[in-house]
Amino acid sequence: MKELIEKYQKVPVIEYKNKIKKGAVVSVCVQTYNHVNFIKENLEGILMQKTNFPIEILLGEDESNDGTREICMEYAGKYSEKIRLFLHSRVNNIEINGQPTGRFNLLYNLSKAQGKYVAFCEGDDYWTDPYKLQKQVHFMEANEDFAICHHNMQVIYEEKNKERHLSNPPDGNEVTTIEDLAYGNYIFTASCVFRNNLFGEFPDWYAECPIGDYPLHMLNAQFGRIRYIPEVMGGYRVHKGGVWESKDSIYRKNKWVYMLDLMKNQFSTNINKQLTEQQIIVYEDLIHLLGNQPGQCRQYSNKILENDPFYLSNLRSENSRLSAVVNQKNQELNQKNQELNQKNQELNQKNQELNQKDIEIHQKSQELIDITSSISWRITKFFRTRIPFITSLLRLLHFINSKVFQNQHLSAHSIAGGPADRNNYTEWIQRYDTLSAQDGIQIKSKIDKLSKPPLISVLMPVYNPNPEWLIEAIHSVCDQVYPHWELCIADDASTDCKIRPILERYAEKDERIKVVFREKNGHISACSNSALEIASGEWVALFDHDDKLAEHALFWVADAINRNPSAKLLYSDEDKINKKGIRSEPYFKSDWNLDLFYSQNMFCHLGVYNTKLLKKIGGFRKGVEGSQDYDLVLRCIEHIDSKQIIHIPRVLYHWRIHKDSTAKSGDTKPYAFVAGQKALNEHFNRKGMDAHAELLQNLKSYRIRYTLPDKPPLVSLIILTKNKLPLLKTCVGSILKKTAYQNYEILIIDNGSDEQKTIQYLKDIQSIPKIRVIRDDRKFNFSVLNNAAVKLAQGEIIGLLNNDIEVISPEWLSEMVSHALRPEVGAVGAKLWYPNDLLQHGGVVLGIGGVAGHSHLNLPRGQHGYFNRADLIQNFSAVTAACLIIKKSIYDEVGGLNEDNLQIAFNDIDFCLRIYKMGYRNVWTPFAELYHHESASRGYEDTPEKQNRFSSEVNYMQQQWGELLLNDPAYNPNLTLLYGDYSLAWPPRV
Repeated sequence: MKELIEKYQKVPVIEYKNKIKKGAVVSVCVQTYNHVNFIKENLEGILMQKTNFPIEILLGEDESNDGTREICMEYAGKYSEKIRLFLHSRVNNIEINGQPTGRFNLLYNLSKAQGKYVAFCEGDDYWTDPYKLQKQVHFMEANEDFAICHHNMQVIYEEKNKERHLSNPPDGNEVTTIEDLAYGNYIFTASCVFRNNLFGEFPDWYAECPIGDYPLHMLNAQFGRIRYIPEVMGGYRVHKGGVWESKDSIYRKNKWVYMLDLMKNQFSTNINKQLTEQQIIVYEDLIHLLGNQPGQCRQYSNKILENDPFYLSNLRSENSRLSAVVNQKNQELNQKNQELNQKNQELNQKNQELNQKDIEIHQKSQELIDITSSISWRITKFFRTRIPFITSLLRLLHFINSKVFQNQHLSAHSIAGGPADRNNYTEWIQRYDTLSAQDGIQIKSKIDKLSKPPLISVLMPVYNPNPEWLIEAIHSVCDQVYPHWELCIADDASTDCKIRPILERYAEKDERIKVVFREKNGHISACSNSALEIASGEWVALFDHDDKLAEHALFWVADAINRNPSAKLLYSDEDKINKKGIRSEPYFKSDWNLDLFYSQNMFCHLGVYNTKLLKKIGGFRKGVEGSQDYDLVLRCIEHIDSKQIIHIPRVLYHWRIHKDSTAKSGDTKPYAFVAGQKALNEHFNRKGMDAHAELLQNLKSYRIRYTLPDKPPLVSLIILTKNKLPLLKTCVGSILKKTAYQNYEILIIDNGSDEQKTIQYLKDIQSIPKIRVIRDDRKFNFSVLNNAAVKLAQGEIIGLLNNDIEVISPEWLSEMVSHALRPEVGAVGAKLWYPNDLLQHGGVVLGIGGVAGHSHLNLPRGQHGYFNRADLIQNFSAVTAACLIIKKSIYDEVGGLNEDNLQIAFNDIDFCLRIYKMGYRNVWTPFAELYHHESASRGYEDTPEKQNRFSSEVNYMQQQWGELLLNDPAYNPNLTLLYGDYSLAWPPRV
């Protein structure tokens, strides 16, 4: 390298005010020329790097004439301990065919690099990830057989007609070699970290290469493998100001073959062969581009033959093979044509039959004309033409009215700018879950302002993990933006000889990493207890040895702890990550939801526990391995209040998908779900609850059954009705025929029926002992009528039912009453289906449609919904009064339905929210199934009076419950309020 520099140097390089201290681990080389619009972004991206080792920036400025040099001097003066500025003269530039290459700048920077590692970033490129260098150097330190570590880059074109795209190695492989690289360059220099000791002396031919990055990568790749990190950590800018991009394709390809000529015979025989194959491909491209210039095409053809004398014979062989394939395809095509002719004959026959039908239709049409020309038909024309129009108009007005208030209320939460696929999680991550440099600065500021930054002990039990995933897991802790942590690792006597050296090496590097090696394998619970024993933090976070933490995970935990001083347990949202680093399947959870937790371990990842509480309950328990964390939470909640359980609505944990993990399939560890069932039943026994858990094998979840008393209480089922005899008969008949629970009465409130058949039916069924019919002719007010009926009810339990309900499951009432009798439960809702077996009610989500909407609306029967929530018992903030069961004492305690402000709509939502505010939990169960012929009885909001009333009810709900409507504790702010299908929010409301 020294000889090359001396060969081309004509004017000494000026070193500008450098005060760099020795000891840099990474030397970042920046070459810049006329990058005035980009150089600040470039330098800021390097200066924001967060590392636990020193870096130096070697800034080579190539005598720009656009103000770039002045900016470089400004930064070098401001950051004199980090930046070494070398002021070059353009005279020193190594030129090839009259074109400057900037090669002298690069070689000079390298000659001055002090670091063990070297990174490059051209003056018009930039870095976005503040932990880029930290991640790459950690990998290189742990894997000495790798020579290059590069990452994904976003390629940005200035031209408006070209879109941004990402860079990738062949087939997305994370590990490649020089053999792969010899087929063509796929590495962006700005994404690389190299080992400095690999550069050695540059060969003379390197200075003559018209392209500098590819041969640079090839020279380094001789000394080890190449690692690709799929995370996007920076951008590569393609603009017209670039020397290379300013030339046409033919110019660039000529330079490329010239470079390949220089590189050939500089590597092993096999590599040279691959370089030659690459060169032939480029020559073929040139021949294609220059098809109208025979002379140059012949020249390139001769070049191909010089490299491959057998090229023509191979081409002829391939042509013969393709000709044979074409002949075969032609024969098949002829056969298909014969079949098509046969089909055409059949089609002609069908057309003849169709013509005959047309003749018949014409005859019928003439008969119809005769009818419509009659006097009676003309007399009734007005009514026939107006009635369908009026009906459609009324329905349209109802639809528009409901949409108006929805759009007014949700305008601040518009999905404008969202993608066509509203569940595009990859794009959602890029928009809302990728830390920018500004985010990093803000988080650092918040950390500095924490009044009590807690020490968080991350427990990691280890047993024979994939070494690469183990290293990634450890790095994800080391890379946390929150610094007050310790990583407590317990190795459960791993038999893989690679594991212990990895753990020892990291323990030596960072004093925050503690490791204990167990002498005997004791399985997950015993191993986790070993990690707990060495924890000194006030809080403990559980972490599996092959998963990853989000880089801001522990910050948000610390933030939540500071904002909730009484907290004892915290949990976050989570997603899954595959071996390529691609994230998927985000689980955006509700706030603490005990009944959902009993159905599935929704606490899971990231789970954080108060250390004193963990030690109070004795840590992890043996005998429930596979569900030891589920058991841990179950035992914890026996000692704390539900208000001490805090949900952090952010994805802080990435659960690794691989063939042996439950992240991929619950079938990999079936024993885990059996252990969970055991943990649940023992929890119920400790609490003295008359309940037991059943395993739902198809869902890998649980159904909790609550035992009814020996003498089940009387249930009063209240049904409001007016006419609509078929619906009422179906409703009452299905209750009488299908209901297994026998201690009930039916109160039918007849609100002014005037159809004789209905009146007679109501008179007839009063002879049935279980049924009472009460006439109430006042103006329809759902709240007033139900409140009055409750006062007449004799049952300890009240059931509100629409007259368009039809029972499906015989145990519907037994199931709902078993929940209603629980002392902590308020309203209980059922699973209601439309007659076409699409889901009508799966619980109520606040905020949808401006006030509230149904969860999983229109989900087909047989589908399980968002993380199986359409098939699991859980808490919702509200359930519909179309089928609602509640203790009469609670009904009276909350004052019943709102008669003044909510006569028709939303009275059930308001009722449930008042129940929730009083401390009761509202429960929805999928094991009480009924059909609901919705709106069949009362119709649409199709008059000005109804529309005004409906609008006032919407306004009342938004004024009374506005904040809660946008932050439903049974939902998640990362999920949309525009649909009931649990799709992503664009943007989230966090």
